[in-house]
Amino acid sequence: MKTKTKKKSPISTFIAFDLETTGLSYADDKITEIGAVKYIDGKVAGIFHQLVDPEIPIPYKITSITGISDKDVEGMPTIDEVILDFEEFVEDFPLIAHNTTFDRNFIDENLNKYSFRKFKNEFYDTLPVARIIFPLLKSFKLKDPVKHLKLKA
Repeated sequence: MKTKTKKKSPISTFIAFDLETTGLSYADDKITEIGAVKYIDGKVAGIFHQLVDPEIPIPYKITSITGISDKDVEGMPTIDEVILDFEEFVEDFPLIAHNTTFDRNFIDENLNKYSFRKFKNEFYDTLPVARIIFPLLKSFKLKDPVKHLKLKA
């Protein structure tokens, strides 16, 4: 007797998120922005967006890349005020990001610093997928697959 196997459906409930930071080192640099969209059954169910005062000057090179300047983050809450709100927003949803390791290291560093816990959520990375699907792209920064697909960023 042949048993039917249930097809695993694609993830339709998740949080897509991205960070902007003052640099590449999660140990030395700081988060300047957190953005996230919560999807439930493939539909937008919530948005989290917060500029963050990094409490250090944002290097000119980073401002030229992200568009976020010291003036933009002046008076904004600091990461210790924001990180637990973000943790509450994500609940136990799977998290999706482009180059997840980068974002996760910054998140974990700050969760450890301010709340002594790490996300137990599943993390999924779109970077390896982009490399497989678009092997001829010269760069795999998030903006490049987005531009190739003609998506709105």
